[in-house]
Amino acid sequence: MNYLENLSQKVKPDHKDVSLTHKMIDNNQVMKIFKANGYKIINIDSGWDPTGKILIADQTECDNIILSRMLTNLIITSMLYPITFDLLAEAKRDQVKCAFEQLENIHKEKDNQPVFVFTHFLIPHPPYLFNSEGSVDPESLDLESYAWSNKEGYIGQVQFVNKKIIGIVEKIISNSDTSPIFIIQSDHGSRFLDNLPSSSESIQEQTDILNALYNVNIAKQDPNNFDPFTSVNTFRYVLNSNFGTNFEILDNRINFPQGGPFNFTDVTQIIMPNN
Repeated sequence: MNYLENLSQKVKPDHKDVSLTHKMIDNNQVMKIFKANGYKIINIDSGWDPTGKILIADQTECDNIILSRMLTNLIITSMLYPITFDLLAEAKRDQVKCAFEQLENIHKEKDNQPVFVFTHFLIPHPPYLFNSEGSVDPESLDLESYAWSNKEGYIGQVQFVNKKIIGIVEKIISNSDTSPIFIIQSDHGSRFLDNLPSSSESIQEQTDILNALYNVNIAKQDPNNFDPFTSVNTFRYVLNSNFGTNFEILDNRINFPQGGPFNFTDVTQIIMPNN
C-alpha cells in the first residue's frame, strides 16, 4: 500500500540486507486491517521463507512440507544432490499442489467468520516444475537454474497456472454465499532480457505485471472513479469500497531497483509515458 522508496529514511540506497522488508511482511498493514474487521487470516505456505510463515496470520496451511530456499541450495551444492534430486523436485511440486488444493477448498471453512487468504505461488518463476498439462517435463526440470533461458518451460508453466487459477476462481464464486473478493497479482514480469538489465525493454518486461481485481462493491460504483492504477493502490480501492476507509489514492508511479534492492529509480515515463 506504500512505495518502498519510503524506506530510504531507514536504509541507505546501497543497503543490501532485505530482512527489513521481510519483517514488514510479518506485520503488514493490510492483514492488520482485515483482522480488525473480524477476518481470520490464513496464509498458504509458499515454500519461500518470507511468505512461508507470516507471523500476523492466524493459520498457516501446507507448512508441513516446506523446503526453504536455503535448504534447497544446501542440498543442491552437496554430494547428496544426485541422490536427492527426484525427492527434492517432488517436494517442490507437492508444495504447489498443496497450495492449489487448499485455495480451492478454502470456501469450506466453517468458522462462521470471514477469511482473508494470502497465497504466494512461486511458479511460473523458474525452476519449471510443471508443463502446460501439470505433468513433469524432464527436459525443463533444472533445480539448479533460476535463469530465464528456457522460454518453452516458462510458457508451459504459465499455461498450467492460468488453468488452475481460473478453475479455482470459478469454483469459489459458484460455491460462495457472499460474493468473494479476488486480487490476482504478479510481483514482477518475466526476465528474458536479464542480460540487458538497464535497457528500457528489460525494465518494461520486468515491471509489466498482472493486477486483476474482482470486487462487486467496486463494480457497482461509477467506473469513472477508478482510473487505471498501479498495484500500490489496489488495496486502497478495496478497503475504501468495502470497509469505508478513506485512504488517499496515490499517484501512479513505478520505481525500479538498480544496483541494489533499495536503490530505486523512477521509471514511470518509460512504462507509462502518458501518465
